[in-house]
Amino acid sequence: MGTDRRILVVSASMGAGHHAAADELVLRLRRRGNVAQRIDVLELGRPGQGERLKATYAMLLHRLPRLYDLALRFWARWPAPLEAFTARGAAAYEESLLAEIRAFRPDVVVSVYNLASQALGRLRSAAVLDVPTVTYVTEPAAHPYWFHPGVDLHLAFLDTACSALEAWGAGRTARVAPLVRPRFRHGAPGRAVARQRLGLPADARIALVAGGAWAVGGLDRTAEILAGSGDVLPVVMTGSDTGLQRRLRERGTGIAVGWTDDVLTLMAAADVLVCNAGGLTCQEALAIGLPVVLFHQLPGHGRPGARALEDAGLAAWARRDGDLPPLVARLCSSSPERAAQLSRATALFGDDPVDAILDLCTHPTSRSVV
Repeated sequence: MGTDRRILVVSASMGAGHHAAADELVLRLRRRGNVAQRIDVLELGRPGQGERLKATYAMLLHRLPRLYDLALRFWARWPAPLEAFTARGAAAYEESLLAEIRAFRPDVVVSVYNLASQALGRLRSAAVLDVPTVTYVTEPAAHPYWFHPGVDLHLAFLDTACSALEAWGAGRTARVAPLVRPRFRHGAPGRAVARQRLGLPADARIALVAGGAWAVGGLDRTAEILAGSGDVLPVVMTGSDTGLQRRLRERGTGIAVGWTDDVLTLMAAADVLVCNAGGLTCQEALAIGLPVVLFHQLPGHGRPGARALEDAGLAAWARRDGDLPPLVARLCSSSPERAAQLSRATALFGDDPVDAILDLCTHPTSRSVV
């Protein structure tokens, strides 16, 4: 029987991962009889403000990765100056977000995007928001921009992330399973069937190469290294980057796959995933039982995420070009390393984030909010 709670989920169209996690959360909440809705914080604020923010972020990742990395390192060490800077630019978002919350009348608000979490925390701390708030960290490593003392509950899928949040002052944390669609755990086709559907060779070692919706992280270089080893066929998910797709096809470097909704079949057909971060694609691979190699980490949050996954035994990290082919070869085979990684991945998928969120509805924070 459902609890008939009202939950507002705040996401952002910054790539595809945040919306995917938000949509899965909404579906799970609705299946339990709750009223749930997802909004995009980047559609709030002043006209064009969200699009400019997305364009700036994409430009930093593609063209100025070292600058972005430096900014995030600075934030991690001295969070106050950058939080003050982002707060000044977030006033329009916060005003519109508060209006959305008041119109929806939720029992709890959940954010799956770090800047939305910051905005909710500020509203909560200022006592203008009287609804409990939750942050769900979509990445393996928590960073200061995922934390705000005004947020009532922080959720993460690794214990180390929860510990980091607690060290910064989070009063209530919980380790929960990644928000991955159930079909990645129970609905994948067999490898032979998947390869037949996709027209892939039945006997090849296939490395699925991914860099998110924007295909960030030097995927053409990754494909060249893998193809050059002679042992692996790279299948590259080029996302929305049509230029990358064209270059790979012109060079004949593996197989380039444009934007697709059928990531499940691609993963079922592959022997290993090579990616640059611990976001949605990595979590889907862990759910389906596909070993993960991390390479060409995203600037900023990519390196801490890679370290967290490596320390947890959930991914192998190729730090140099020469490390990539042997790591991929070992994880493509029936090696102890592969078996250990997949065993640890299976243990991730226990506690449903929905349970912690609904529990907050029933047992809200004791913090006094006017």
